[in-house]
Amino acid sequence: MQKMFGPYFKASGTSAKGLDTLHALGISISQKSVYNTIDKLSESSQVELRKDVLKYPWGGLHDNLNTYKQIFEQRLSNQNHFDSGTAATIFIIKDPNAIAPSNRLYRAQFEAACNNPLRSLDIIKLDASASARLDRQAVYHILSFLRDAEPFDFNTYSHCDSNIFPRPPSVFQLATGPSTATKQYMLKTEHIDESSYEGNAACMSAWFRQADLASFAAQMKLGTEKLIVWIGDQLTTSRIRGLKRHHQQDLNSTERYEHILEHFGWFHAQITEIHSLHNQFYGTSAGVGLKHDFDLLKRKGLSSPATQGNFHQNLSGALKIVAEARFRDLWCIVGGVDSLDELRSRTPEQLQLIAEKILVEYASTASISRILSGSSTSIPQIQRR
Repeated sequence: MQKMFGPYFKASGTSAKGLDTLHALGISISQKSVYNTIDKLSESSQVELRKDVLKYPWGGLHDNLNTYKQIFEQRLSNQNHFDSGTAATIFIIKDPNAIAPSNRLYRAQFEAACNNPLRSLDIIKLDASASARLDRQAVYHILSFLRDAEPFDFNTYSHCDSNIFPRPPSVFQLATGPSTATKQYMLKTEHIDESSYEGNAACMSAWFRQADLASFAAQMKLGTEKLIVWIGDQLTTSRIRGLKRHHQQDLNSTERYEHILEHFGWFHAQITEIHSLHNQFYGTSAGVGLKHDFDLLKRKGLSSPATQGNFHQNLSGALKIVAEARFRDLWCIVGGVDSLDELRSRTPEQLQLIAEKILVEYASTASISRILSGSSTSIPQIQRR
């Protein structure tokens, strides 16, 4: 049990003094044994990583981290301070149906797209072809607000087995199960500040070195055949994009970073969007806005946006509750009833017509599809109407 408790206490942020105390009490192994255990786990994980990157499609991501170093014995050259580093993760796609992206095919498709750019008419056609599927999904979400409402009591509804309530079939359902699960490997943290171009270049070299892809043959194969999707926040993505721009005149594709396909993380985009909604529609307690709703719900700590902590999660949950309340109110308005339990007498076809009317008159397909992400713009839309 002490061997299990030791790494757990270390991962929970227990200080060195705390580990020494737990070891003295016989609860945990010593601090040195904890470090040795973590090193052995890391070495075995790296061996598996080097095998998997040669067999399966893979990608990666990295971001900066700040570590506070606390010193118990003060000296002139030994002070408390924050230290910057970079942490990275490699994800292995083991789905047998997944096709590894090819650098040559990507370049050929990029060249073909440049010669035949996407026109506004093409975008309109794509939107028209997808509108029926999006409308079905939107109607399903509107029906789910009624179905999950406690006054409606869906389980005792006489037409609960109607085919209008189940979720519409997926357009492209990803396979699930142990054989297709994506595997993640945490790389060793590097003492490199990734806020600069030089730092990101050093980080990319360190990650490929840890994956045993730093040899000349491996680099040549990466530059001519492989295409590695690399994810990061806005700073990381812009730095990698700048590296590719600065090295565009280098001699080979590896030095030009052509094997790296940078992509920003969608989670950061969601945080930015939800902060924008907060700034635009917060309002006051006496007016119509999110502030008024949060006061009614007795939600605290949502007055000013924050990037740290659980603010994004709390605000997403609050917006979901507000959206549910708004749409259930619309069910009463459009359905011409005073309470949701009066809709139990309606047939499934009548409920579907009401849901379609709500979609057309009060909301949009795009806003309904984003309700579950906690960033629904339908809330201010409904308030304005």
